Amino acid sequence: MSGQVQLDDLQYDWPTNVTGYEAKLFLGIGMYEAVTAAMVGLGASILLSRVIGTGTGYLAGMILGGLALIMLRKHEALGNRRLPGYVLALFRHRLGSREMHLAWIMPSAPLDIEIVDSQTADQIYLDKESGL
Repeated sequence: MSGQVQLDDLQYDWPTNVTGYEAKLFLGIGMYEAVTAAMVGLGASILLSRVIGTGTGYLAGMILGGLALIMLRKHEALGNRRLPGYVLALFRHRLGSREMHLAWIMPSAPLDIEIVDSQTADQIYLDKESGL
């Protein structure tokens, strides 16, 4: 009996993040990142070599492939975000309004309103009849 494999020996728990695993090829670069950067680099070098010359086009294609790789990778210094997403969030934060304007909606009929100061010195408007 000791030489036989039991059913419990073949059952394993799944890791917590099965879909988050990706094979890393070189220096932590994932397969999808490497293939996409290579496609951008090769496509740009082929197109640019016909327009501006062979050597310069290949160099420009390599630079564009490197930029594509930088834009696709998640950077720990940016909070594990990609560079375009981080830049968009930064612009949205800097250009966004920091003030909030609320409309003061008053009822059509006059109400008996009482002003109460809260602990934070804010004024709270209460309707004596409804308690709101």
